[in-house]
Amino acid sequence: MTPDMRVDKWFRKIPEARQLDLATRISICKKVTNIMIVAFVLILILEFVIAFSITNGEIFNIMAEKINLVVRARRRHKLRNLVVASVIVVGPFLILPIIFTQILKRVLVAREVRNILTNRWS
Repeated sequence: MTPDMRVDKWFRKIPEARQLDLATRISICKKVTNIMIVAFVLILILEFVIAFSITNGEIFNIMAEKINLVVRARRRHKLRNLVVASVIVVGPFLILPIIFTQILKRVLVAREVRNILTNRWS
């Protein structure tokens, strides 16, 4: 996705953003993206730490065993099966960070637009 396409998509529901030029909107996107990446990684690490502390690390052994069963199986499409099994095993850990970062994106973009517009007029 190009920066222009991202700007169009992210600012679609913020009518005040039309007052800003393209370069300002792109800089807002970059700033919010960096914050989203940090938040995603921190939430994912927090989930893994909580899962490890609750199960004393046993959940990761179970996850590894499930994936290793797929790897050891003698099937035609071993790589495809490995990817599917990995997504099924790790996927639930990705749901919360994805939802949180999408909500965070909306809030941060709207806040940045408001901050820039109020700073311009004051």
